[in-house]
Amino acid sequence: MKVIINKDVFTGARTAKHLTLEKLAKKLGVTHSFLSMAANGKATLSFEMFMQLAKILEIPGKILVKEIQLPKDSEEEQEEQKDHTANAG
Repeated sequence: MKVIINKDVFTGARTAKHLTLEKLAKKLGVTHSFLSMAANGKATLSFEMFMQLAKILEIPGKILVKEIQLPKDSEEEQEEQKDHTANAG
């Protein structure tokens, strides 16, 4: 499961805690650039990292989340690949 964070909530909570992106990235064990990409919706966080972020920011995860991406079932994924292959020919 991957999580996309709500940029406005993230930025507001981060600034309220007086945390720079650099300081927060260090607490999470990621690079500043990765956290910036996540804040802008260009990278996803693992569920574990998302929960760690919510804990550091001291906000409920339900207001920090913008979107949750669930992994596809492998059988469903294989069927989609077959459909695309059949339609391509």
